[in-house]
Amino acid sequence: MRILVLGSGTRSLAQSARRAGYDFFTLDFYGDRDQKAICENYSLHHDLGGEDRMETLCDHASRMAYTHLVYGSGLENHPELVEGLARGRTLLGNGPGVLRRVRGWRTFSGGLRRLGLSFPESEVVGLEEGLEVLAQEPGRWLIKPLKGGGGRTIYDGAQQLELEDWEVLLQERLNGTPASASVVATGGEAWLVGTTEQLVGDGKRPYIYRGNIAPLKADGEVLEAMEETSIAITRGFGLVGYNGLDFMIVGATPYVLEVNPRPTGAMEVLESAYGVNLFDLHVKACLHHLEEVRIKPGGRFYGREIAFADGPAPFPGEVPRFLRDVPHPGEVVPRGAPICTVLASGRTRQECLRLLGERGKRLKGLLERDRA
Repeated sequence: MRILVLGSGTRSLAQSARRAGYDFFTLDFYGDRDQKAICENYSLHHDLGGEDRMETLCDHASRMAYTHLVYGSGLENHPELVEGLARGRTLLGNGPGVLRRVRGWRTFSGGLRRLGLSFPESEVVGLEEGLEVLAQEPGRWLIKPLKGGGGRTIYDGAQQLELEDWEVLLQERLNGTPASASVVATGGEAWLVGTTEQLVGDGKRPYIYRGNIAPLKADGEVLEAMEETSIAITRGFGLVGYNGLDFMIVGATPYVLEVNPRPTGAMEVLESAYGVNLFDLHVKACLHHLEEVRIKPGGRFYGREIAFADGPAPFPGEVPRFLRDVPHPGEVVPRGAPICTVLASGRTRQECLRLLGERGKRLKGLLERDRA
């Protein structure tokens, strides 16, 4: 078995695959410093060239030798690319038909209704119609891209509109706690791996995804509802492997926002909090070699937060050990782009958040020093 791990960023998948002892190599956009130190990696930025587009990445992948494919972030919105790459190989993940059902809002929302699950009032509309509704009822609605990720282009009428899509998702705006659940499934059986609190918003971009804290601190009633809902969706849509589901918790009700039908960015903190190897579980679940999963949190809180660039600055050569997805020495990250990932752990959620904040400030101090 020779596995290609493919996605816009693959470092956390690579670390998990290495710990599990698999024969693999990775292909992604960035080729981060810490990734190249642990595995065979090819990237658009440092090895192959080309625009940061999934089509470019998959074109390179099509000429590589591998027997099995694991895909991560970005490919969930391109079922046709997944179909092409998996031809003649073993796909360790959801097939194109499943991707179309869970990433197409019309089919996904129809499935949620049939399952009797709670989700925000939503409708696919033309962009102009959506903007008119926002103007008529400010504060009640959000406009989202039909194929998006990371909350970068969600629009509520207050910030600059970056969408150019003809059709968009007009969705009720809910105020609550953003959260996620992670599930592994064989196509028949499904088990909850764990839950996280999602860190969202950076002041200028109120909906951008910034990271996770695991486990989610919530009432037992909420956690039970998240588990039941996640298992119902996983079985109802025939998901396989390790998948993430996003929620907004309002009161005691978890409202379904979307499914990420592939390994997610939360895997790093989930592995630490629950003492599990998610790459191994993903592969075994896809090959139907998984019989039962019993996981409990270990008692500490683990957090990851994406640091975004305030302005262009060359990245330093020596960096603290709590950083991941580390750029190469001298590499310049443009304003607004993700720089790297900050990790922290604490006995309480509050301690974990505090350490994330302190370490984020240390990173910015290093960048300011080199910018000067």
